[in-house]
Amino acid sequence: MLSFVSGNDFSGKDLVPFCTYGSGGRKSSSRALEKLLPETRILGSFGIAARRMAFAGEEVTDFLAGLGSGVADEGEGYCEPRPVEDSDRGVFLQATTDYAYLNLVPLMVSDRDGQGECSRIFVCESRMGDGPVSKVEVLILQKGDGAPYLQSVEKLQD
Repeated sequence: MLSFVSGNDFSGKDLVPFCTYGSGGRKSSSRALEKLLPETRILGSFGIAARRMAFAGEEVTDFLAGLGSGVADEGEGYCEPRPVEDSDRGVFLQATTDYAYLNLVPLMVSDRDGQGECSRIFVCESRMGDGPVSKVEVLILQKGDGAPYLQSVEKLQD
């Protein structure tokens, strides 16, 4: 990817990175592109993990609609972070059951309701194996009466 980026002129262009991943590198990849391409506007980024392929069509549609309406960051429109309450913990645990290996501990949460969708961004501590503890942002969506599901895990800037 670095060869492609450094071998082409993106000056004055709008760029929308797309990422397939399982490690939470979508936002850090966008930050790296912003540093490499200072004359390029990074509009947002979309990422999907294999576990969420069942939701891919709907998520791509929602992402593109957000770009079309000028919403480039899923963090827009959320309330101020607050301490995690029992009701938040229940949603968090239901959505993160398959991600036990991340050892997520929710610390704070911001939420937003809209058009039959409830979404929460949790700031968590995470530790993989014997590695260091890091702070991550976990986005959990719940459509209508459906089960909540984890949409993304992103490491926060150091």
